[in-house]
Amino acid sequence: MPEKMNILIVDDRKVDRCFLRKVLESKGHEVQEAAEGQEGLEMLKLHKTDLIISDALMPGMDGFRFLRNINQDEELKSIPFIFYSAVYTGSNDEKLALALGARVFIEKSLQPEELLEKLQAVIQQIEGEEQPVPVELIKEEEEYLRKYSDVVATKLEEKVAELEKHREHLEELVKERTAELEEKVAELERMNDLFVGREFRIKELRDKVKELEAGQG
Repeated sequence: MPEKMNILIVDDRKVDRCFLRKVLESKGHEVQEAAEGQEGLEMLKLHKTDLIISDALMPGMDGFRFLRNINQDEELKSIPFIFYSAVYTGSNDEKLALALGARVFIEKSLQPEELLEKLQAVIQQIEGEEQPVPVELIKEEEEYLRKYSDVVATKLEEKVAELEKHREHLEELVKERTAELEEKVAELERMNDLFVGREFRIKELRDKVKELEAGQG
């Protein structure tokens, strides 16, 4: 990598931003952060940026729309863009990313040294040359929206499935907890019955003692 770069990280997960910041700053780079695309665009207007590393799917303006906006800005579109994201929809995420002009799509599962190697390879490739326009770069808004919708729809389907699985897990926990509580209630009722029976027996014995004492008198 160059000795020092100004790098913008865009990710809604603070833990992932902190991870990238530590990795990059350990190599002497300066880092700016944004939590979503719109904030990223504002940061780009404020700070000179040599490289953008962005998550793909985020609340607000996600990475795909973020890159789409950058490509439409003459002052920003020459900045190299890297997606650093979990793979939600198989190869669809990566295909859309590259079609929008991203240099590479890096999965978040990589270890720090592997990540640095990937970033170094990309920087060495783009250093000293103009960013080429990919042959498959999306130009028509309709095509972009279609591909973008496919990615987001798949993500939503996965999220729904994940929530459904979580709901089933919670229902199972509730059933287990309910069974435990019912068992506790039954145990308390048994103890109460024993206590009531004991009190009744004590009363009988006291009455019997009083009768005997009265007979002796």
